[in-house]
Amino acid sequence: MFRESLESGSKTAALGMSLVKISNETTWSTYLASRLETERMLDFVQLSERINVSKMVVPDKFIGKSVEDINLRKHFGLNIIAIENNDNVNDIITPDYKFKQNDILFLSGSKDGILELSVWSKK
Repeated sequence: MFRESLESGSKTAALGMSLVKISNETTWSTYLASRLETERMLDFVQLSERINVSKMVVPDKFIGKSVEDINLRKHFGLNIIAIENNDNVNDIITPDYKFKQNDILFLSGSKDGILELSVWSKK
């Protein structure tokens, strides 16, 4: 790990944070920002600049609607890897699956797509 110098007026400096790289692709501030972006986000792993895996509580807007109705791939470029509910994990997701209360989604896609979903789900 190493610290980068902070530019005056940067977002990181404004937050009073130092920028610490944990790899060439990921910084602690990026990691923390993605974790703090939404209260529905349970976990977030950045595998590369374009591929991220997120674990999040199903947005209320989804409940009772099907995977096909929501179409995360079309709207956000996200794929559903699995859905967990009451300790049961379903990794074969069909278009007619209807989201339920307490579903936990495992998603893959870009960080921007995950964050856009988070913002959209709050509207």
